Amino acid sequence: MDDARHASPPDLANELDVTAATIRNRITNLEAEQIITGYHAAIDFEAADGSLTNIYLCNAPIAERESFGSKVKAVPGVINVRELMTGRRNLHVLAIGEDIHDLRRIARAISSLGIEIEDEELVQSETSLPYAPYGPDKRERHIDVVNEVESSVLFAERPQKQSLLDRLFG
Repeated sequence: MDDARHASPPDLANELDVTAATIRNRITNLEAEQIITGYHAAIDFEAADGSLTNIYLCNAPIAERESFGSKVKAVPGVINVRELMTGRRNLHVLAIGEDIHDLRRIARAISSLGIEIEDEELVQSETSLPYAPYGPDKRERHIDVVNEVESSVLFAERPQKQSLLDRLFG
């Protein structure tokens, strides 16, 4: 199943040989445990209304990174904030603006919070893919390539925890 938007719990249940109630209960439990934290639309803002998407690569002191990350979310036009663990450019801010003047306004608002913008770029495109172990084939064997020797590849299986798939469909 490539598009879950049009799949009902009964459709999923039939495909996975469980009941629709089981599907609903497992999704509810994963939401309650904050493992599933939301459902997000993938929008092409340029195609929708000609808006520009810009990424601001910012530096935030480690001790203040989380606070800055929370504050920058309030800037009109900001749609995504990514906090990296360490190093420079440890705060990535994705924003949408109607034009270059709007993107400058967003940059000034970010700077006014005390956040240093090291670089910024217009985003041409962005693609999100599901993490393979949570992909459509729950029976898929997940392996890490350990070593490649004369065109033969040796594999080592990952240590298994109870996977999200098992929690959903197990």
